[in-house]
Amino acid sequence: PAAHGSIEFQPSNNGNTALDIEAHSPAPPSALTPREHAYVVWVQPPGQKPKDLGQIKVGNHENGELHAETPYQRFKLFITAQQDGQAQAPTGPEVLSATVAQR
Repeated sequence: PAAHGSIEFQPSNNGNTALDIEAHSPAPPSALTPREHAYVVWVQPPGQKPKDLGQIKVGNHENGELHAETPYQRFKLFITAQQDGQAQAPTGPEVLSATVAQR
């Protein structure tokens, strides 16, 4: 419940969107009920299914980050707690979310 985050995004040189995602104060996934094993970041362009962007590893200070790129300029970005870090679709609880739209 205390988790919060930030997203910085900008166009990259190759036309993608570069993302710097930070999660602050999420509980380790193993401390959740039910117990989970990973936090997975998903990107979902309008009208499409979510795609796995990567995992956020929660460190000793209960912070995590992910640096990634996506070919989309408009999308929902969200983090779920998952049983499997290689999940094919989001099934766990949503921890954080945001909508990103470059101008």
